[in-house]
Amino acid sequence: MTILGNTMYIVSFIALAAILGTKWLNKSIKRTITWDLFIASWLLHCITFFLSMGHQVGSSAPSLGLCFVQAAMLYATPVYNACVSLALLLHLHFTIVATVRGISRSSSKKMRILVWILMILPVIVYLAILLMTFILVAQDRSLLQRDQTFYFCNIKGQVGILTSSILVFLCSIVFIFYEIYTVIILWKNSQTFRAMNPHSRDRVFRSIVFRIGVFTVFPIIALFLSLILSFSATDSWTPSSGMRINVVDASLTLACAIIFGSQGDLLRVWMFWRESSPYRSTQHSQTHSSGPDHARTGGRSRIALDPVVPRVGVKVSTTQIQDTGDGYGWVTKAHVESDIELHLDTVEDTKLEAL
Repeated sequence: MTILGNTMYIVSFIALAAILGTKWLNKSIKRTITWDLFIASWLLHCITFFLSMGHQVGSSAPSLGLCFVQAAMLYATPVYNACVSLALLLHLHFTIVATVRGISRSSSKKMRILVWILMILPVIVYLAILLMTFILVAQDRSLLQRDQTFYFCNIKGQVGILTSSILVFLCSIVFIFYEIYTVIILWKNSQTFRAMNPHSRDRVFRSIVFRIGVFTVFPIIALFLSLILSFSATDSWTPSSGMRINVVDASLTLACAIIFGSQGDLLRVWMFWRESSPYRSTQHSQTHSSGPDHARTGGRSRIALDPVVPRVGVKVSTTQIQDTGDGYGWVTKAHVESDIELHLDTVEDTKLEAL
């Protein structure tokens, strides 16, 4: 079981590092900063258990300093994972709300402030739990011990476990509430989101709902693990039962790597042997153009032109949808009328589609 758990952590770490590295090195992959922190938090989760690798046999104890650091990270990292997961969901939620209501320059500034808060608060909580553990062990070094499975170091008593479990529980409750609330908003405004990308129809809507549903897996499993760790009696705790919990914990990081690494844009980067579709390349260049005046438009206009007239002036009414730049692709809407002069030699029937 020890080998299985270690293998899962190693594979998860490599996969998560590849996912994050691919996103950073490829400019076509758009993600938010909270998404980066989410992936990084699970990398940190793997590192926590790397510290004791090579010292997981009864006679091979890690050094006092190494054991000290791992014990502190053991209680702080699950809370950090829960807080960052909640931050990612809240970022998505408030971005959707801003898109539905229409975003202004002032509200855009508020969104940036909110993102900074979502980035900083999990770090503060993480450091606070680290500090709490350091203070406990500094006052009484006898609290520091190796787990019965020899898999990691922890501290005696229920203070660390209860603190970590309560904070994870609170994050899970808030997470589930906002998840349900976000799905309701998406459902009520499904037509609006479908109109933002007429080529994919409702695929964007389905994808968002699916990803939000997947998010639920992490806090719920973390909640059950915390409850098991908190209320299991010490005298009934066996090494085999402890290792099963450790393997379940390792499966969380592996699930994170599989779910968030299997998104289409990430997979296309790694499938270098496949030629990209000309239509997809054209659509991507039209949809993701850069520049200060860039805007995406949704809606379709069909204009029949007289083949005899080489120059035609038409007025086209479209819906202008501007990118908010948050990484999710959410946008603001505005109706725009513009005059277009077409220079044509022979045109029987021209169909203009605005992407």
